[in-house]
Amino acid sequence: MRTFILTTIAIISTIQIHAARQTSAINNELFSAQTVHLDEFFARFNGTEVPEHLNQIADETERRKVALCQLFDLADIAGPNDPKAAPILEMADAIIDSKAQLGFNSHGWYARAVCMAKIAGKPSEIILYLRTYQIDDEVTIWTISDAVGDALSLALPDNSGIVFLDPSGHETNFMELRRITSDTPRFITRYITPGTKISTLDVFATLVYFGQLKIDAVSKLEFVFENVAGYTFTVGEFKRETSNSGWLISSFNKIDNE
Repeated sequence: MRTFILTTIAIISTIQIHAARQTSAINNELFSAQTVHLDEFFARFNGTEVPEHLNQIADETERRKVALCQLFDLADIAGPNDPKAAPILEMADAIIDSKAQLGFNSHGWYARAVCMAKIAGKPSEIILYLRTYQIDDEVTIWTISDAVGDALSLALPDNSGIVFLDPSGHETNFMELRRITSDTPRFITRYITPGTKISTLDVFATLVYFGQLKIDAVSKLEFVFENVAGYTFTVGEFKRETSNSGWLISSFNKIDNE
């Protein structure tokens, strides 16, 4: 069985090279193997859906393993003896043994969206992390859990110098506040009480609220699943005219529970 599955992986890799030369009938078969939507990835991961071209495999467990192997990015698998093929089969076994299931309401997964944005009109790249949040038994929504980007950091250069509010400012109704917010706004964090935490998510929300940050597009989207069947893995979208395309596992790591 192991040899059969590894051979199947090799065949899939070969198909990727010659896919453009296939007849329309074979192309229909290739399309049936593609994982076009994330919900389709969930269904095939859970074993509730099997690509039509795998129905010829009589043994249910064998068919399930092959279907799981097809959910990995196999572009770099050269053949059945490729060392990179063995970890894929090992993870497929772990998924089946653990009876792991994925779904929109699953815990321990999040989206990572690389966004092309403009801050005060200037182009900037921002990474947003989104997690699902269940409002009630029937409604689950996406929420922004974090925002990362150089433009969202309020850290100042090391050579910015020492600045402070005048110790006698209380005698002048703190008139100096006008200067520090108008003339030297980039130094504002120097005037905040030491130890105060200003998160990049706070900065993101504030900039959006006041119309200073606008997202133009999401240039890359991937989903990270934590501790599923003893693995953490990332699912990304591969747009190519092959059977091994769509939403696939791009990377994975076995979790050391010791």
